[in-house]
Amino acid sequence: NTTQYPANNYAVNQNNDADNTNINNAPTQYIGSQNYYGNNNFNGFGNPYNYGTDNNSYPNNEVGNQTPAQQNFNNNASNEENENIAKTSIISTNAANTNDTNKKGNKRKTKSSSSTAFVAILSSAISAIVCVVVVLFVVSQGLISIPQSGSFANIGSHSSGPGTAVVKGGQSPDWQGVAKNVSGAVVSIQTRLEKGMGKGSGVIIDSKGYVVTNNHVISDAKEIQVTLSNGQIYSATLVGADKTTDLAVLKLDNSPNNLKTVQFADSNLLSVGEPVMAIGNPLGYDDTATTGIVSALNRPVSVMDDQSRSEIVTNAVQIDAAINPGNSGGPTFNAAGKVIGINSSIAATSAQGETTGSIGIGFAIPANLVKRVVTEIIKNGSVKHVALGIMIKSTAVESEGITRGGAQIVSVNQGSPAEKAGLKANDTIVAFDDKPVSNNYALLGYVRATAFNQRATLTIVRNGNTLKLQVTFNQEEAAVNGTNKQEKKLKKNQKKPSKKRGSKSDDDDDDDLQQRGDDDGDDGGIFDPFGFW
Repeated sequence: NTTQYPANNYAVNQNNDADNTNINNAPTQYIGSQNYYGNNNFNGFGNPYNYGTDNNSYPNNEVGNQTPAQQNFNNNASNEENENIAKTSIISTNAANTNDTNKKGNKRKTKSSSSTAFVAILSSAISAIVCVVVVLFVVSQGLISIPQSGSFANIGSHSSGPGTAVVKGGQSPDWQGVAKNVSGAVVSIQTRLEKGMGKGSGVIIDSKGYVVTNNHVISDAKEIQVTLSNGQIYSATLVGADKTTDLAVLKLDNSPNNLKTVQFADSNLLSVGEPVMAIGNPLGYDDTATTGIVSALNRPVSVMDDQSRSEIVTNAVQIDAAINPGNSGGPTFNAAGKVIGINSSIAATSAQGETTGSIGIGFAIPANLVKRVVTEIIKNGSVKHVALGIMIKSTAVESEGITRGGAQIVSVNQGSPAEKAGLKANDTIVAFDDKPVSNNYALLGYVRATAFNQRATLTIVRNGNTLKLQVTFNQEEAAVNGTNKQEKKLKKNQKKPSKKRGSKSDDDDDDDLQQRGDDDGDDGGIFDPFGFW
């Protein structure tokens, strides 16, 4: 707080009557020298605050010549002036203190304002960081997808890997050594059906007695027997089967302790031209080995299961090693004696798919897909399958001056992984993880091989522009698609005249990722070695 003192203002009697001089309150500020006598000839004092004894301090040496009354008045004036100066100094000091206090207050206000600004900036920075983290988390979890530009020209063919086995020195594989090392793990399977008997092949994958084979080999079996390569016969129990991938797992009852087992190769490393050997039980001739090469990779194969009346689509490994009815469920090995796939079907030239022998075009389920499915069956008894949640049709699309086949989206299911990824109707999917998608079956094969919660990059063409979208397969097929539309359609079509294979009905595209008929337009088809399709 500032203490204020009233200053003195001298109201000087113009008649120079010192006795009539009054002292009144006046401003604290010094406003200059004043003439106490009303004498116009008096020019004022030198330094108004310095009244020394030197008479020369006064003009005309008036001090020495003053009357006693004048001297008395002057002394009184001097005393009053000194008192005024003292009070003025006190006020000035307090004013200075007030200014210091105000400065400190201003400093506090400045510091307070700086603190507020700092807090605001810090809060904004933290909010921005939180927003970025949230967006990155949402994108990483597949809740939203940000389209990225892609190149239509960079989509290549079904590229080969470096190969799963290397033969030293460029020599031919030692198939004699391979057959000797692995044939003990290959088994023959006999099933007793409601009407008749069935035969197939399998391979032991675990010392506990687990055997992998095709689902269609043991489907509807009343009894299952497994014959080892040494002729020993064991009954087997079905652990679980998966119709979608046509795989099943058996377990030998009271299995011996010295079972021979196999190892799986990484089928993603397969190379076209890589030598392979198939071993199985064709036409009942057990322990039959045939050799050939990998002819193609990611070959979309679609077959019909006669028992379940459901379509099975696999992006298979195509081989030219001879496989015949009875080879189904048996393994195909590389030059290192590791399983690169499980044989499942062969191509046939017959329009009606009558039983025929090998024509050098056989198909095996890739080893990586087999490993995942078998692991889930042994652990859970069943397999989780995912769906993209779209309905499609095969088409051709143009972008960047290039035309190629693809799968055009007809509609997108609400809340599906496709919708969350940003896919829209009329988008055309042309690649799955940079692997070409030329038709419906290719896309369905990739989706069928995808594990639950796995992510994939889809290359699409939208309005002539090539984009890439990230999709997370975090929903099971039943949750996305509901009732199997294909089964409904099959029941419906049973009442209609059958169409020639290769034809297409108007409502073919209503199935989720499925379509009737061959896109090749020829009279060929896929034939199961057992005739179970």
